Amino acid sequence: MTTLQLLSIITITAICIVATWSDLKTGFIPDKLTYPAIIAGLILHFAVGGLRGAGASFSGALITALVPVILFKLNAMGGGDVKLFAAIGALAGTDLAIETLMLSFMAGALYGIFIWIRQGVLIDKLISVIRIVKPFARNTQSPPATERTTIKFAPSILAAWIAAATLNILGNGVV
Repeated sequence: MTTLQLLSIITITAICIVATWSDLKTGFIPDKLTYPAIIAGLILHFAVGGLRGAGASFSGALITALVPVILFKLNAMGGGDVKLFAAIGALAGTDLAIETLMLSFMAGALYGIFIWIRQGVLIDKLISVIRIVKPFARNTQSPPATERTTIKFAPSILAAWIAAATLNILGNGVV
């Protein structure tokens, strides 16, 4: 493991911890945390790899934020989560950031199911999900607010980052 990789892992872990704390306390991930992380990723990768390194960092941020941006536009994800994914992509690179993205959606889904179980509405919510994603059905309306479950997503991102980074440190990776 290179010094750059170790520095990136430590930095991203700290950012994810602070983002999780902020998300749980306030419901927001501050721009003061994510924007400097994106810029630091670009600068760090430029310092080590020149324009090629900066390009890889930039593409990592863009590619990793692509799906979250779409979800943000659909009111299915917060803007702070999008910027946190971009920061992870800028600092870690595309491969590890995409692994984190995939794992965070799995962790978020499990967390949402846990919330439904705790609230005693699991069956009702699963029926709502089936109605929404029913094949060939045209669903032009968002589900009513009473059928939506809002979760703080930064804890899922943190858990996914720790899992992806640990698997990569061990040399296995997620895929």
